Amino acid sequence: MKLKIARQVLLIISFVILVACVPQQAPASTSAQIIAPAFTLDNAIGDQVSLSDYAGTPVLLFFHMAVGWPPCMKQIVDLQNSSEFQALNVQVISIARDSVAEMATESVALGITDIPVLSDPDLQVSADYDVLQWAIDNGEPSHTFVLVNKDGKIVW
Repeated sequence: MKLKIARQVLLIISFVILVACVPQQAPASTSAQIIAPAFTLDNAIGDQVSLSDYAGTPVLLFFHMAVGWPPCMKQIVDLQNSSEFQALNVQVISIARDSVAEMATESVALGITDIPVLSDPDLQVSADYDVLQWAIDNGEPSHTFVLVNKDGKIVW
């Protein structure tokens, strides 16, 4: 049952990514797409990762609760291991409030190797992307995805 739900969620995300990556002209009644705020954060091994490192590549930012929440980390593993998702050529970046030390332990334990797991300890990047409007009671972002197209614009 869980696998079936996970596949359905993955297919929905894949569809949204495909639609968002296809060049489209915005209707005259809408404003231009928003340029994604630049950021540089430490990853689980202490290296700095910037959005600009992925210029020219669609990026799916996954803002989520602490790495200690198994559903959040399982979604990262599922995306990393999905050949269907990998075929879309979209880079996933995980962003949570945890410290680098907490992220390193959990990332290694789960075998997360291809998806940067970034630390946003002061939630500044989360605020810049306006995902805290869906925060849980302790102030951490809930499961929130933001799709940045290859031109650096937020499209979903």
